[in-house]
Amino acid sequence: MELKPQASLNLTFNYHFFRLASAFDGLYNSRGILVVRAPTSRARHSDVGQESDIFLTYALTRQVSLGAGYAHFFPGRFLKEYSPGHATSFPYASCTYRF
Repeated sequence: MELKPQASLNLTFNYHFFRLASAFDGLYNSRGILVVRAPTSRARHSDVGQESDIFLTYALTRQVSLGAGYAHFFPGRFLKEYSPGHATSFPYASCTYRF
């Protein structure tokens, strides 16, 4: 969902569902390194988790915008069974320059 209270202000709400590509696969980090895998060759659950985000963007100019957001990750059955499976929250910020 996206709200635009002013021309230069944008508020976005996102909800994501994450699943394994295959029950024979695992979970990889951003560098492509396997970080969680089922101890057998096949995972019983492919539900990795869900994430909710709220993100606010402010356009300083036509080329520059600043953003700040907050995310919460809810672990799914795969992470709860094969890792510590803790929920996590994190803030983030961005600066975008368009050519």
